[in-house]
Amino acid sequence: MTMPVMQFRVTATGLQPYSDLDWELLERYKVGSIVTVNVVQKKNLGRLRLYWAILRDVVPNTEYPDAETLSNVLLLNTKRVKGWSATGGREVMIAQNISTMSEQDFALYFEEAMGVIYTEWGIDIDQLRRKWTNAGKIEDIPE
Repeated sequence: MTMPVMQFRVTATGLQPYSDLDWELLERYKVGSIVTVNVVQKKNLGRLRLYWAILRDVVPNTEYPDAETLSNVLLLNTKRVKGWSATGGREVMIAQNISTMSEQDFALYFEEAMGVIYTEWGIDIDQLRRKWTNAGKIEDIPE
């Protein structure tokens, strides 16, 4: 039987169900039951939106046709590779998918990718961050 995913908030004393639905789902378990929990932190959506907004702004300064292609190039440049594929007698790197990264990994990758953009194209990343966060289009990204 597959159980739905529940969300919890970390408190000083442990984990607390996040919503009424999460409380309801948790009540299905008898008090004292031992359960296995796979802890995954959701991605910071503000950081993810900022990433794509910055890439869309950077694309015209590169030889790449769109933000998705630039993202793949940045993933490969920062060694975010999920595997290799052999085609025609040569090996080809396959970029990791951002959706498979944890929030911590994505935060680290984000900063490394911004460094590559600055190094390769001389684009002021801080200016682009301010453009999007000051415009109120993307909420501030907590550290």
